Amino acid sequence: MRNRKVVKMLTWVFSLFLFIGLLFIIKYQRRNMYCNDFLVKIDSPNSKSFVTNEEITRKLADNGFLPDSLKIKDIDLNELESVIISDPFVKAVDFSFSFDGNLYIKIFEKEPLIRIFTKNKSSFFLCTDGTIVPADLDGAAHVPVANGNITIPNVKSVINKSVIEQDTISSCMKDLYQLTTLILKNDFLKSQIEQIYVLDNGEYQLIPKLGNHIIEFGKPEDLKSKLENLEVFYTKGINQVGWNKYDKISLKFNNQVVCTKN
Repeated sequence: MRNRKVVKMLTWVFSLFLFIGLLFIIKYQRRNMYCNDFLVKIDSPNSKSFVTNEEITRKLADNGFLPDSLKIKDIDLNELESVIISDPFVKAVDFSFSFDGNLYIKIFEKEPLIRIFTKNKSSFFLCTDGTIVPADLDGAAHVPVANGNITIPNVKSVINKSVIEQDTISSCMKDLYQLTTLILKNDFLKSQIEQIYVLDNGEYQLIPKLGNHIIEFGKPEDLKSKLENLEVFYTKGINQVGWNKYDKISLKFNNQVVCTKN
């Protein structure tokens, strides 16, 4: 009985070492394999993707990443990531190798939050992660717009920069990011607010989709409470009098909604 237990234990230990050895052999053989192909998958939250498989494949080829000429062990994934992430529309990238030598590349695309039009007619998207990307693809994102007194002398110099981390990009970029984020988190306001206008005095106006009024938001402060007051007015007040009764709805006064008619 005792000998049987010893034999069983030795068999188990031998099997374990054999399994580990096979894993090392497979890993060694795979590392010395030539990469069969780059298989790119785009994970996009947008109705129309900003990034295509063909663009990524071409970008990699232009930087010397040709799959059939590279051994798996020679592929620098950090360098590969740097090449892909240099595309301003790419948020993150994941890699995985298959046993047959394919490199799977999963790309996570950024999601535009709002489209900005500057005073000098430049245009770009501000994304949900706080970065700025070019607005090259018309119709690629159905998002609110912001315009008015927004000044960025050189838009190209801030592409892929974060408005959350850098206050020097523009005095109002961070405020627009925070305000739009709150609006889009609220399903009702998301469906109602389509434009933010920045006045010369730094105050904001919101332009709704429904109704002929303008919402005087005031300075970009107390954002949450102002939006909560606006939602309450829309859902409980304006239905009683009609959407076109007032010309202006002001949120500028502390915890009040003041309506006026010209």
